[in-house]
Amino acid sequence: MNKFKISNLYIKNFKCITEADFNFDGKHLVVYDGPNGYGKTTCFEAIEILFAGNPRKSKTSFVDKRYKFRDSPIHKYNEQEIIISAVLSDDDGNHIKIKRIFPAASSSSSADNNFGKIFTLSKLYINDNQRDSGIQEVEELLQFDNVESLFNLLNYVEQDENTYFLKKDPKNRYSTLESLLGGEEERLLLAKVNDSKDQIRKKTKVYADEIILLEKNNLSAVTNTVSNVFYSRLLQNKELEWDREDIKNTDPDVQQQYLLELNKLEYLIINREEVKKVLVNHSINSFINTNASDIFLRYYWSVKNFNLLKEEHERRIEIDKIIKSNTAILAFIEKFDFKNLSVETVTAFLSSKIGLSEYFPSYSSSLKTILSMEENLSTDNRILSDLKEKREQLLQINIQYREVIPIKDSECPTCGFDWQTSLELIKHIEETESKIFAGYLENNARFEGTKKDFNESILSKVTLYLIAEVQRLAQEKNGLVDDDFFAQLLDYVGKRDEFETFVGLFENQVKEQILGIINHRTIENIVLSKETLLQLINNSRPIIDETLDQVAIRNDFSYYLDGSFKELDEMSEESIADKRNYVQWRFYNAISHNITVRKNKIEKLDVAWSRLNKLSQNMDAQINKYTNSIVEKIKIPFHIYTGKILQNHSLGSGLNIDFEMEKKDKQLYITPCYKDQEVAFTLSSGQLSATVISLMLVLNKVFNQSQLGMIFIDDPLQTLDEINAHSLVELLKYNFADQQIVLSTHEDKYSRFIRYKFDKFGLSNKNINMRDWQ
Repeated sequence: MNKFKISNLYIKNFKCITEADFNFDGKHLVVYDGPNGYGKTTCFEAIEILFAGNPRKSKTSFVDKRYKFRDSPIHKYNEQEIIISAVLSDDDGNHIKIKRIFPAASSSSSADNNFGKIFTLSKLYINDNQRDSGIQEVEELLQFDNVESLFNLLNYVEQDENTYFLKKDPKNRYSTLESLLGGEEERLLLAKVNDSKDQIRKKTKVYADEIILLEKNNLSAVTNTVSNVFYSRLLQNKELEWDREDIKNTDPDVQQQYLLELNKLEYLIINREEVKKVLVNHSINSFINTNASDIFLRYYWSVKNFNLLKEEHERRIEIDKIIKSNTAILAFIEKFDFKNLSVETVTAFLSSKIGLSEYFPSYSSSLKTILSMEENLSTDNRILSDLKEKREQLLQINIQYREVIPIKDSECPTCGFDWQTSLELIKHIEETESKIFAGYLENNARFEGTKKDFNESILSKVTLYLIAEVQRLAQEKNGLVDDDFFAQLLDYVGKRDEFETFVGLFENQVKEQILGIINHRTIENIVLSKETLLQLINNSRPIIDETLDQVAIRNDFSYYLDGSFKELDEMSEESIADKRNYVQWRFYNAISHNITVRKNKIEKLDVAWSRLNKLSQNMDAQINKYTNSIVEKIKIPFHIYTGKILQNHSLGSGLNIDFEMEKKDKQLYITPCYKDQEVAFTLSSGQLSATVISLMLVLNKVFNQSQLGMIFIDDPLQTLDEINAHSLVELLKYNFADQQIVLSTHEDKYSRFIRYKFDKFGLSNKNINMRDWQ
């Protein structure tokens, strides 16, 4: 298969590497060599981060992500970003560029510098795309599903923790390999089916527990239930759950609460006389200890006679309007403002006055005559004024242009007539002016006479009438309710029932005495009246049993009856008993119904669980059958690979891998031949390392269907002896010649040895000495 291999690896500012650009040239074998501490493992970690995102070490349980640090664990220089990129190429010349960039580290103490969190900060870019890509794009390009989890299992063996897989619990080993075995969708579906089974069982148990409780409550309800019950609403002004016809309660605590409330009502009924005394006493206390007495004294009569005062208030408003109109008309008369006196609203107002009816016909006709004369005089006056003005202007022009216009002093400048002398000219001008203005003066004198007659005969009478009316209305107004008091009264008019209720608390004799104090429009000595009233009320307190809980009585009376003595008087002990029986009967019926409903639900759930259980068993059997067929593909290659690498060891040649599929939690075991102990407890560290390498190679050979044709093993020879090392090289060159092998070693002789073996086999190779990059 034509797979992608690394042709170039670029690392900048990562751990001990400042900047390095490694050219792999697409070689079959690349060996990182050089002394320890020069960055060989750093290169492998960079490759792991590039493909997997988070290195396996960052996911271990000992990493506490809550801590903050000042320095980054992966930046060589905190103020610079980290760049890790690789160019992948296949034999057909196709290229993929993958790049991860970490931002510069935080300059202050931050959780972003925590080893467990810092790897989430990187951004992934594919083929120089400027947008941040997701790992899913890498998986699609390389056809490598779940690359983040499977990279360490199929392609990479770490140096420090290469035996971590063998040290896992057998159940965890199986779950790690499970995604490689296929059938992922089927397993998810099976998990959903099993989860549905568990949910059904939980719900069934809940219903069963509820039935046990309901049956227990039902026994008690049946014991206390009578046969003859009927519904009758008890409270008329209050909506309570237990007073409804359709009560559906099945909770015994709620039932007890219902019965307790009925007991409270029954107590009020049995002790209704004491209840009344408690409420009277409370009302008296409130009256004495608050400003209620002041309000009572000041507003009782007014509240009771509110309609009368309302009529007075409306009459006051009407009087104010009449006085305002009269005052305005008197001002018009005083100013001889005949135009406003003739306005329709004024004439209509005056015509409504009965005392002016005999004057009104003359009033209207005289006003029309006066207004007409006034209009004519105004017109004549404007004409004469204009004529006089024109004459003066003409005379001024004549004087101004005397030298230009040849005219004698005796000649008229308007008509040119020669009056022989200038004195004669002036005389005739004055005579003409007198004749012209004589008519106007005569008309004006006639107008003044008419006004005088109108004033003396009519307006003077109207004036006297209006003034008298204003004085009479003002006197009437003094006897009406005050505006400010009426405005205050509006805030207390709603207290009429409250006042009457309070007065009704007392016996008739006391009631008459109270009314004798308060039922007056005006109370002369308010202080003395208040003192007398309080003393009278205080002396009228009822005698109450001190053992009574007066607060509880008041609260219950207010809550259940809204303060209505009438409703309390209408109730009886029999009505409480009937209501109690009805509540008990509804409780029994609700419990019986709920038991039936829950039993039906359990039956349906049992049918559903049986169907799901059958489906689950069939699916589990098919998945196990499929898994076993896949597992068989691993067993033989694993035995051969471990045999080749380990050669003969104290426990025989080759190791066995077994899958326990029958248990609920499936497990994976690796054991030596003819032994049932785990290899983690029986082999040396070098042999365990060889076992891990063998397992990775087997899994890669069997399950690696991706386009990623690379195997990374960090310093595999560190814990292997020469025989095991030679066997590993032989295995790699013969069985994985189609993939790119990237190894590391700190010993030059092993580097040369491995490259020599690959070279003799005709496989291209190169070494990268890390000392050259420091």
